[in-house]
Amino acid sequence: MHNERNKIDDLVEHVESYIDTQQQLTQLKIAEKSSIIGASMLSAMIIGSFLLLVFLFASIAFAFLLANYFGKVYLGFFAVAGIYFFIALVLMLLKESLLKTPIANTIIKNFFKENQHD
Repeated sequence: MHNERNKIDDLVEHVESYIDTQQQLTQLKIAEKSSIIGASMLSAMIIGSFLLLVFLFASIAFAFLLANYFGKVYLGFFAVAGIYFFIALVLMLLKESLLKTPIANTIIKNFFKENQHD
C-alpha cells in the first residue's frame, strides 16, 4: 500500500512538473512571437520614415514642377494638395479592404508563423 502511495505521489509530481513546463513553454512562445511582431513593426516604421522623407521631397519637387507649368508657385502646391486629398478620400472609403484587413492578416500571419531560423 505504501509503495502505491509513493507511485501516486511521483505521478502527481511529474504531472505538476509537466504543467509548469508547459506554462513556461507557452510564455516563451508568446514572448518570441511578440518580439518578432514588435521587431517587424519597428523595422517597418524605420523604413517607412525614410520612405516618407523621400515622398515628401518628391512631392515638393513635383509641386515646383507644376508651379512652373501653371506659372504660379501656390497653384503647384494646391494641385499636389488636391491630389493627396483625393487619395485620402479613397483611402477613407476603402480603408477596410486596403488597410485594416491586410495589416491584420500580416500580424496574424507573423504570429502563427512557425520558427524560421535564418
